[in-house]
Amino acid sequence: MSVFDNLIGSLVYWMTERNARNKSYADSQRALEKTGQTVYGRFTASSDTPGHREKGRHIVGIERWSQSRLRVALGDPFKQDEYDGYQPSDELDIEELTQSFAETRAETVRLAKALEAADVPLSKTINHNQMGDFTVGAWFSYIIAHAGRESRLL
Repeated sequence: MSVFDNLIGSLVYWMTERNARNKSYADSQRALEKTGQTVYGRFTASSDTPGHREKGRHIVGIERWSQSRLRVALGDPFKQDEYDGYQPSDELDIEELTQSFAETRAETVRLAKALEAADVPLSKTINHNQMGDFTVGAWFSYIIAHAGRESRLL
């Protein structure tokens, strides 16, 4: 990894944690729902091209992978894996991927509610492959920012 990559990674880590600072579970849930609507709209407006399908698979895969990391805070075993295995099938069209995103985001909101109900502190940390230990709050910030940023390319 180059010095540039390390610098970018450090900056992303800092910004993600900063965006999560002083946020409650309710704040995260509202932001997940609001950005979910925006991203869903981008999916529905997207044409069914190979590039858009690949971008949609990536967005859903990263969010599902992030969910698996957040479930560690509820007692699931930690798995050092990549997001690829969490992506929807490459045979899905953009309409099916749109539905997959909606279901995935609804699950992320349910997961936030479950973590809150279990009194998991937003400051609890769980490893991100490239960024190191993210707090639970930063994981939500990461999910929100990633889908918002990547969906602009749909």
